[in-house]
Amino acid sequence: MIYSLYKGVRIVYPARKYCRIMVTTVATGRCRGFMVKTRDAVKKGSRRAANDDDLSMEDVLKLVVTAIEDKKGEDPVVLDLTDQLDYIDHMVICTGHTELHTRAIADAVSNSLAGYDIISAGLNGYRHGDWILLDYDVLVVHIFTPAVREFYRLEELWASGQVVELN
Repeated sequence: MIYSLYKGVRIVYPARKYCRIMVTTVATGRCRGFMVKTRDAVKKGSRRAANDDDLSMEDVLKLVVTAIEDKKGEDPVVLDLTDQLDYIDHMVICTGHTELHTRAIADAVSNSLAGYDIISAGLNGYRHGDWILLDYDVLVVHIFTPAVREFYRLEELWASGQVVELN
């Protein structure tokens, strides 16, 4: 593995085509990361190849919420959980009308982040479609059907988290 520091970000380059970008928070000293493609594996037409600027977490959250709203997802809620958990920073919760609609929202979120070479570390529930979870290590996206969202009420479960308002 090769470690390098770029604009305050510690980048780990394994001998694979994906690497983990680790961001160390100065205040807490905790590491946070996204899985991204290494520079050799980035396609020439991707947004990351065209624009080498790093995305902030707010930019990533805006991309996720925009993808949800473009597919007519309802009630997107962004929770900041940095003070409550040490393994997740943000959680996005939204609703789709049917299982097919939740799959379309999940595909839109994945594709919008894949345009910036951010890939999901895990995808759960896609086959059934009533609760789809996209895991991006420090960001988790929950996509529910209305009945399942009402049943689990994650907003109440994580009420100690702060709701993030995106401009």
